[in-house]
Amino acid sequence: YFALAGGYQGTVLSLQRFGQGSPDVFSLDPANGRWFIVQTNLDHAASHGPGDGRRAVAEKAMEAMGRNRLDEARLFEVMGTWGVRD
Repeated sequence: YFALAGGYQGTVLSLQRFGQGSPDVFSLDPANGRWFIVQTNLDHAASHGPGDGRRAVAEKAMEAMGRNRLDEARLFEVMGTWGVRD
């Protein structure tokens, strides 16, 4: 996994590489509602394994918080939410 950030607002992406295949790329797209990327140790292309619904819980918490309320303290609250933190 690689998380990359550029020098301009919205220039962030997450790259996942699997062997010789093409990488999966997830980038921010705030204009279309993708203002965050949740990265866990489960591949985005994989189905959730038993007991690993952390990405879904984190995404719900981020959406509930909302982009306009995002700050460092609230981000740490999301990361500490039951179901996200193991």
